[in-house]
Amino acid sequence: MIRKLRKRFIRIAMLAVILVVAVLISALLIGTYTSTKSELRQTLDMLIENDGRLPFGPGGNGGGTTDGQPPETPDFSQETERDEKGKQNDGRRRVGFFGSDGLSPEMQFSTRFFTISYNADGTVLNSEWGHIAAVDDSYTDVYLAEAMDNGVGTGFIDSYIYKVTEKEDGSFLAVFLDCEKELNTIRTYVLVSLVVGVGCILLVYVLIRIFSLRAINPTIRTIEKQKQFITDASHELKTPLTVIATSQKVLEMDVGKQKWIDKTLDQVDKMRGLVEEMVVLSRLDEEREDTLYKTFNASEAVTETAESFRDFAETRGYELALEIEPDVTFTGDQMSVRRLISVLMDNAVKYAEAGGTIRMTLSATRKGIKITQENPCEPIPQEDLGRLFDRFYRVNKSRSRHTGGSGIGLSIAQGICEKHGGSIRAEAPTAGSVRFTALLNNQKVKKPAEKED
Repeated sequence: MIRKLRKRFIRIAMLAVILVVAVLISALLIGTYTSTKSELRQTLDMLIENDGRLPFGPGGNGGGTTDGQPPETPDFSQETERDEKGKQNDGRRRVGFFGSDGLSPEMQFSTRFFTISYNADGTVLNSEWGHIAAVDDSYTDVYLAEAMDNGVGTGFIDSYIYKVTEKEDGSFLAVFLDCEKELNTIRTYVLVSLVVGVGCILLVYVLIRIFSLRAINPTIRTIEKQKQFITDASHELKTPLTVIATSQKVLEMDVGKQKWIDKTLDQVDKMRGLVEEMVVLSRLDEEREDTLYKTFNASEAVTETAESFRDFAETRGYELALEIEPDVTFTGDQMSVRRLISVLMDNAVKYAEAGGTIRMTLSATRKGIKITQENPCEPIPQEDLGRLFDRFYRVNKSRSRHTGGSGIGLSIAQGICEKHGGSIRAEAPTAGSVRFTALLNNQKVKKPAEKED
């Protein structure tokens, strides 16, 4: 129980950490991508507005040629007066990237692009390749086809983002902007973010593993106190129950058979069974590191245990039908598996509808075995099916007083299944029947420790 509680705490904590880190990294990556894409689109819009050229200074001077030759160095003499004013203000030349004072002259060397002007029929009117070295006019047909297929708007091809606009004269202008540098930056940012994120998650995992026991110590102490209480209470109750039973038998020898004595003895037997079941539940909750699992014939174990209830079922008017797959082997605790069958059969005999058939099946699965038990019964509300495994829970409380059930049996069955790494569920195939399906997984065989001479 403690180990399971610790693992669950670690899983929940790590899930929360992973979720937070994932959201944080995703937000940063999305923000970076959106910001980069916005800047690229602003550059494209600027080039489109200036007919595929780079504007410099307030006059829009410079930007490139249409004959495929590198652009001449732009003339910034018109900005001398503005520069002098800037120096008087703060000693620096005020030139912003998209500011009101113009564009940086370095932009002509850092912005790599090419343009293609064409008619609707695909005739190239003009192309400009002077601002890029990776491609030349031999690639005109390739990028022209991409622009015509995309139509007016933006798109991506290779490492270029482009935008196509229609001019007033009916021709089209396609501007292709190289964004390889930005893409490499984003890739590097993604890689670094993932490495840092994984590193943080591993570090937090180590810290949680170290401090998890300290975090769940109050719960562990509470669980241990509950277990100790159940163990002590079971021992303390056995003595008075034995005294009561003995006294009633002695009294019966003096006064003869009395219905009051019989009722008292029945309640004593019921109380003893309840105490034993509570102890079994307490033991199932414990971490049994020393449990030695063995491989046994599950078909024989299930058949023998179920057959022992045949006479009991027939006296109650039920027919017992067994569908056991032959020679099914299973590795686990054989006594626990037999107890599981006993719990399911006892529950069926006590609560099945008269004249019905109690059916039990066993089959092998890839990981272990599957056991099902089905019988007719009073209709069970759908919301109550999951609660059948709660301790002391009864669907029909008035009827349970006459069946002798304690309300712990199915909780024991659930504990046995969980002990074997499996599960059990209840379902209603029809309105007047119930089916329990138990899945148990094969366990690793542990070799007993060798005794010292």
